[in-house]
Formats: sequence, C-alpha cells, structure tokens
Amino acid sequence: MSSLEAAVEDALKPAGVSPLSDDLLFLCLQRAAVLFERPNSHAILMAGLPLDPEGFTQDLMVRAAAKIEIGVTWIKQPINELIAADAPAIAWRPDGRPLLIEQMRDGGEIDLYLPERKNSCVVKTLVDLSLQETLASLRPSGQRLGLKGTENQPPHWFWGNLARFWRTHGYIFLATVIVNLLALSTPLFTMNVYDRVLPNKAFTTLWVLSAGVMIGLLFDFVLRVVRTNLIDYVTRRIDLSISSSMMERVLNTRFASRAATTGAMTQRLNEYEFIRDFFASNTIVFLIDIFFAIIFVAVIAWIAWPLAFVPVAVLAIMIVVGLVIQKLMGNELARARYTQAQRHSLMVEMLSGLETIKSLGAEGVLLRKWDMISREASFSSERIKGLSAYAATIAYAMQFLTTVSIIVIGAYLFDLSMITVGGIIACSMLAGRAVGPAGQLAISLTRVRQAFSALDSLDDVMNLPDERVDERLLVARDIEMGHIEFRRVGFRYEPTGQAILEGFNLTIKPGERVAILGRVGVGKTTLGRLLIRLYDVAAGDILIDGVDIRQYHPHVIRRRINFIGQEADLFHGSLRENLLLASPESSDAELVAAAKLAGVDEFAARHPQGYALPVGERGGLLSSGQRHMVALARAFLRRGKVLFLDDPTSSMDMATERLFVARLRTSLTPETTLVVTTHRNAVLSLVDRIVVIEGGQVVADGPRDAVLQRLASTTAAAAG
Repeated sequence: MSSLEAAVEDALKPAGVSPLSDDLLFLCLQRAAVLFERPNSHAILMAGLPLDPEGFTQDLMVRAAAKIEIGVTWIKQPINELIAADAPAIAWRPDGRPLLIEQMRDGGEIDLYLPERKNSCVVKTLVDLSLQETLASLRPSGQRLGLKGTENQPPHWFWGNLARFWRTHGYIFLATVIVNLLALSTPLFTMNVYDRVLPNKAFTTLWVLSAGVMIGLLFDFVLRVVRTNLIDYVTRRIDLSISSSMMERVLNTRFASRAATTGAMTQRLNEYEFIRDFFASNTIVFLIDIFFAIIFVAVIAWIAWPLAFVPVAVLAIMIVVGLVIQKLMGNELARARYTQAQRHSLMVEMLSGLETIKSLGAEGVLLRKWDMISREASFSSERIKGLSAYAATIAYAMQFLTTVSIIVIGAYLFDLSMITVGGIIACSMLAGRAVGPAGQLAISLTRVRQAFSALDSLDDVMNLPDERVDERLLVARDIEMGHIEFRRVGFRYEPTGQAILEGFNLTIKPGERVAILGRVGVGKTTLGRLLIRLYDVAAGDILIDGVDIRQYHPHVIRRRINFIGQEADLFHGSLRENLLLASPESSDAELVAAAKLAGVDEFAARHPQGYALPVGERGGLLSSGQRHMVALARAFLRRGKVLFLDDPTSSMDMATERLFVARLRTSLTPETTLVVTTHRNAVLSLVDRIVVIEGGQVVADGPRDAVLQRLASTTAAAAG
C-alpha cells in the first residue's frame, strides 16, 4: 500500500477527538468556494447566519452557499452511480464526517478533499469508501453564469419560498380535488335511493350503494387528515425559512434606513403571520372550492338544467356583495392597521420607559394618549366586525333562499316530468355545496386584500438597503493593524438636517491612546458609529490600514473595532450568555479571564448564581457601572485592534470609575488602539493624545497635557 493510499484510508477511519463534523462541513464549503472562485472567508460565509448549537449544520451550509451564489442540489443514489456532472459534491462517510468530491477525471481517477487534513488526494474508486447515498451537489447559480434574465434577480423572499414547496402544494391540490369529487357521492346516492331503490324495493342495491358511499366517506376522512398534515407541514417549513430570512434582513438593514419607531416595525413584522397562514393554506383550498362550485352547477344542469340558474344567480349576487363589502372593509383595514401601529409603538415606549414615567408622574398624560389611540382602533375594529357580520348574514340568507328556490322550482319541474323527487333533493344538496364557498367570498376577498396589503408592507421592510456589500464580489480583507484615517468626512443624520461633521480630518495610528473632547452634539459618538459602519459617510473617506472602509465586510470591522456606546445594552438572559454574545466560541477559561480584566468577576463571584446570574431585560438587574463592565469584558473576549469607548464612566461613581480605569489600563495591550470620548479626568489619564472637535471639525489636536493646558487657558480667558 502506498503512503498516499494509507493516508486516505487513515482519514476515512472513524474520528476520535478530531474536529466536529459540522466544522469539517464548513471546510468543505470553503474548498468548494475556492474551486468556484468565490469569496471563502469565515466572515463572509457566516455573517448574519444564526448560530446553531449543533454547529455548522446542513441547513446553514445551504444558506452560506447561497450568500456566495453556490446552489446546492441534494442527490440520493448509490455512490457508484455518481457521474462527473455531479461533482463537485459533498459526501458523508459512515461516521458522519463529510468530504468533498472535487472532480471525476476521464481516466476514472477521483479528486477528494479531506477537510480534517486540509488537502486533496486522488483515489481510483468511491465504492470502497462506503459513502452514504445522500450527497450535496454544488453548482454556481445563474447570476454568475451570465444567464439572461437572472442577473440581480434573486428569488422573492415570499414567493420564492412558496415555490420551493411546489410539490407539497401539488399534493394539497390533488387531495382537495379528490375531496370535492367525493362530495358528489352523497347527493347522487340520495337521488338513486329515492328514484330507484324505494320505488322498486331494491334493498340489495341499497346496501351496495351504501357500501360505496361509506368507502367514499372513509377516503374523504383520510384525505382530509392527510391534507391537514400537509398544510401544517408546509406552513411550518415556510414559517421557519421566511421568519429567519425576515429577521436576518432586519438585523442587517442599514442603520439609517431603520423604521422611525420600534413599535411600528414590530407591528409590520407581526403581519407576516397573517400572510403565512393565508397563502400557505387557505388560498389553495378556497380557490379549488370556488372552481368546484362550477362543477356542482354543471351536475345540477345535468340533472335538470333550469335549476342551474338558481345557484348561478346567487353566485353572481354574492360576488357583487363581496366586492362591495371588501371595498368598504379595505378602507377600514388600512385605518385599523395605522392605528394599531401607533398603539403598538406607544405601548413599547411606555413599557421601556416605565421608570421615567413613574418618576415624572406622567401616567395621566400617557394614559390619555393611549385611550385616544385605543378608541380609534376600537372604532375601526367595530366597523370591520360589523361589515363581516353583514356579509355572513347575507350569505346565510342567500343559502336559505337557494334551498327554497330549488325546491319551489323543482316542484314545477316535477309536475312537467323534468325531474324526480330524488333529483330535487340531490340538486338542493349540490346547490348548497356550490353556494357555500360564495358565502365566504366577501370575507375571503377582504382577506386577500389584507394579505396583499400586508405583503406590500413587508416588501418595504425586505427591500430596505442591506448594510452588507455584495458578498459575491467582495475580496476578503482583514484589519491587520488598525490604522484609522478620516479624510474630509462629511455627515448628517438627515439629508436636510444639520451637518454633524464637515471636512473632518483625523488620523489615529495603531497603538495610540486618544481622547475625543467636545460639547454635546458635536459628533463624538458619531465618529464611533461611522467607524463601525452603522452609518456611511455622506462625503469624504474613512480608511482603515489604508483601505476604504467600504471594502471591508461589516462583520470584519465590528470584530476588529470594538465600539461600546453610552447605553451598554444587555439582553434578557444570564450574565454568561451576555458575555458570550459576540464571541460564542470562547471557552470558559477565556470568559473568566476577560471578566476578571473588566471587573465583572468581582460581583459575579460574590453572587450565589455566579455567571448564571440573570441580568433582566436590557440589563435592568445590574447597575449602569456593572453593565459597562460587562460590555468591556465582551470587547476583551473579541480581542480587537481598536477599542472605542463612548463616555464609559458617565454614570459611575468615583470609586467605580477608578476601578474601571485601573483595570482598563492593565488590560490594554501595546498594539491595541484606544479611542475614548469623555470629560472625566480619571479617564483622561489613560490617553496620551487629545483631539477637540467643534463645528464638525478638529480645532485642537496634540499631547494630552498641552491640549488640556490650552483648553484651561481658553476657558480662563473667556471667564475673564
């Protein structure tokens, strides 16, 4: 056995303490990206994807591949039937470890990539490898192939996901068709019993017909159960896919494009549930029922053609009524949606600012505002319910009128020998089935209008600008040093608003300790936001290591530049979960080390629950100083090149501030750049350079002591 064959055989043995198979799957995808000349960095592939506790799963692999326009086709066939066109493909060994089949050569040799060894090898056959029959064949998608009509046209976030389950929708369609066909059995059975069995006393025929109908009812029951399960299945799968995509878009939307209020955005996102339920299930069944109304009318015409005019007339009346009511209801729905968004927004504001409301004694003011909005929402809801009740009442009356009309007209036709008694009963039953869906037409048309209105609203959300650059074309860059340069930067939060920065120039070298000073509102916090690309500059450039900041993936920027804002937000959960929020791969030892540097370990060690300590919503169970310590510990875990602190000690007492500064001084490495906005002398002791901003520009820049002396002289001169 050659050394190469031995290496392959060794690699195919079950893993001991080797990396998890999910990590190996990621390496296989990275290798495939290289083969297809796609970006293959971890930042690009994983940015914005949910972290699964099981690691890099097959579902994540499909989503990560789609980010760089590699399509995944699942193939299930014996490994010896694999053809060259299927490669490259990811296959799984008996123990679950993946490998990449790079290509199958004309001579029969096969190139394999073994992720645990991070190299390729050549084998003569795949049969001896005992690979599983399920493979993931990888292909470049249409956008990169230059196919007409495919460029820049990714599948619609909703319709594209519905189309993915076309086969399941086909089964639902087929089951609904058969259920409606079986519905014909009962009227026809009744007609034959009255017209043939009873006059001839053919009880043998009665039992034969009854057995046939019972079998039909059994099939009807089974098909309805199967259809319900299929609808639940496809709804669940669509829900998981779309809700994740929707939240991914919200989280990756440009900060400047976010909704004006959190409540309004939440209300919009809640409308998705209505859209999902409507399009995933009700639509198919309703449309087929409407179609079969025509079939039922045709059967009535076959039995006695004059009776067919009754359900046709009723259907026409119900359509007109439905269109009128849905027009009226549509206007009310638009008004109700607006007031609901207002009420939801106010509720979020009141709950998040409850402490401020109580301290100001502002309960009465906000309750009055709440009552005004609630009253308008209640009026809209009442009008909608009233219109729905009118539609239901009219539908019931028309169904009753249909039955009476069929019997009355049928009696005259019976007198003319055009129909039998059984035919009258059968036509009455069929007319009820035909008119039944029309009774829901007004409500269904309204739901259609509401669904498409909600879909348009969510389209606005899904079409918000994505902060991530085109990941297909991005060259993977990392920030190696952290050299920062602002060149003639201009910025304003609103297009017509006041300029925050204008012609702003500043250079910060790696390892510098810089303090940014200035009055409130001059743009100190804005610098940090621009530096991590929460916002993009309106004019000028920001360079990091000499490269335009827009050439870096936002995920890379935020891992290398740690920005800690004034709020230091935490999230509901434990202290440990909040510490690992931005660095979930960190070990417990790394977590404790970072916590000790930031001072978190002091209060965590004293608490009985330790790092399992609940922090409450937005960290409400911790003090402001403790929240900043947690935020600082998170930054230490990420080991970035730049640390930007926005007035970190503004809410700390002097003792806590001294402790914070002391720990920060000892924890900063020489190559870490520190940028801090502050007016506190204790924090200024950390820096060796001060930059003063005024009017959107730098008005003073130099060594700390020199700038402080200059500021003191200016203040004294102004006072004198």
